Amino acid sequence: MDVIPPEVKTEKHDHADSPHTHVHTTTTTTSRRCPVPDNLHAAVLHHRATRLLLKAHLLLAAVLLAYGIVVVLVMTPWIQTHVVYAHRIDFFGYNGFEHPENYGLAPGKTVNLRLRAADNTSLGAWFVFSDPFYRTLPFPPSSSSSSALHNATSSLPDEQRIRAALTHSPTILFLHGNSGTRAHPLRTALYTSLTARLAANVLALDYRGFGDSAGHPTVAGVALDARAAWEYLLAMGAREHDILVVGHSLGTAVAGLLGAQLGREGEGAGEGGGEGEGRGPRGMVLLAPFSSIRLLMDQYYLFGVLPLLKPLASLPFVPRVLTWSLAHNFDTLTLVPDIKCDVLVAHADDDWDIGHTHSAVIFNALIDPYLPSAPSAPSAPSAPSAPSSSDPSSSSSASSSHPSEPHTSHASSDGAADAHPATLLPLPQRNGNRNATTTGGGAGRKHRAGHVHLPWDWHGITSEQAARAVQRAEVVRRTEVEWFGTLDEFSAECPGEGEGEKEAKGKGKGRRRGRGRGRRIALLKTRRGGHDIARVEGVQEVVGRMFGFVQVRGAAGGGEEEGEEGGEGVD
Repeated sequence: MDVIPPEVKTEKHDHADSPHTHVHTTTTTTSRRCPVPDNLHAAVLHHRATRLLLKAHLLLAAVLLAYGIVVVLVMTPWIQTHVVYAHRIDFFGYNGFEHPENYGLAPGKTVNLRLRAADNTSLGAWFVFSDPFYRTLPFPPSSSSSSALHNATSSLPDEQRIRAALTHSPTILFLHGNSGTRAHPLRTALYTSLTARLAANVLALDYRGFGDSAGHPTVAGVALDARAAWEYLLAMGAREHDILVVGHSLGTAVAGLLGAQLGREGEGAGEGGGEGEGRGPRGMVLLAPFSSIRLLMDQYYLFGVLPLLKPLASLPFVPRVLTWSLAHNFDTLTLVPDIKCDVLVAHADDDWDIGHTHSAVIFNALIDPYLPSAPSAPSAPSAPSAPSSSDPSSSSSASSSHPSEPHTSHASSDGAADAHPATLLPLPQRNGNRNATTTGGGAGRKHRAGHVHLPWDWHGITSEQAARAVQRAEVVRRTEVEWFGTLDEFSAECPGEGEGEKEAKGKGKGRRRGRGRGRRIALLKTRRGGHDIARVEGVQEVVGRMFGFVQVRGAAGGGEEEGEEGGEGVD
């Protein structure tokens, strides 16, 4: 910037009323801005762009660093324990479990229990009476009936009431999800709803490490806890077919462990040739389940938007490292073959925590054994030692190396049960010549331009697969409920079921678990409900009708429909 010398201006003013002449001098300084050269202007812009780019790089590095820290923390066993179970998160802090009335439950309706697991771990639990039985009790309750039950056999009045309630009404063994305790407001509201709408007792258990239960949660430990609650109900006089196991979120994995264990024991009892029907509950309800914790990690989104581990799935060896690092590998999908009771799987489309496709995968795995086996192409006879990538045996071995991941063909794009078979056949692969086509294990297979000789009947295999898909669509009955959701139902007849048993079942008899009735599997998908789908009234209604907690009168003949089995489930 150049500055020119100051300009001096002098002015004379003559005043008529004064003999003196005044002289005013004004000094003005004028500055002039010279034009900036083009190279200087470009340098300034370049400097600003460099600073902006540097900030962007620093921000990206910070995001990647934070993401890496999160991944490392997730792979740490101690962090995994507190993330999977979240048992140290208590939103309200008050833990007066000996007084359930402080959590909004009716006076004398709930008994506080102390149970013992097989490894001698002390567990806290609540037994909530059904509304019909509760109304037979005196009100207000005496001080003895509302006192804490510090030992399962220390309070005779409470023990007598529990025994009477178990013979009066069916019972729901409720296995809650992670975080919080059995006294969480959403869960206490659910107890109130289930005891009223379904007229059932509720045994709510806190796993080890939750609430006032001792110990630290592990996969084997929570399985022992669920079994302790089951054995307590049987010891108090409940019959197996009067107990419905209900799991929500994490509780579905615990319910799967219990159901598979009881199913294996039931098979052992059946192989012994006894008259008993084997061990097993009336049924199992899986609310917002996940097929496996490994698959859940791959598909989990932070705040429903940010993928947690999905970006790492394409990197070599990362999936194997993540699987190896799992300290609590819940895998309900591998337990499906051992679960023998009726099962209802329920999920909401707007569940932001666990995708509804997990429920479709579990439903398909449950009904798959009852369908004709999917045809598969035989392996190439020329390459018995090293299976090729197009050989179905190699794909099965690859899937076995990743046992926690389900077959993706079980889930459709909308999460509902699809009609595609589980086995995918290899497609021909093209070589460098566009007109020549070959298949894996090329030795022993003739090929020429534009034609392929396959050692099996491709048309027959695809026809069988299509027939299997059609049969699957025929045996799965779908019911659309406007503004609510869809219900897919599958019923399988027991082997060797005679006509007399079928006729008795049609009259509402012989509906109990075991011989004389088929197995029912259902998938309920609701439009709304979020992750806490158990609170949806329509879901509770489906549970009541499917497992016989609700007595329904027929609209036409006035007779009772299939849901009436709840009346004969308890003497």
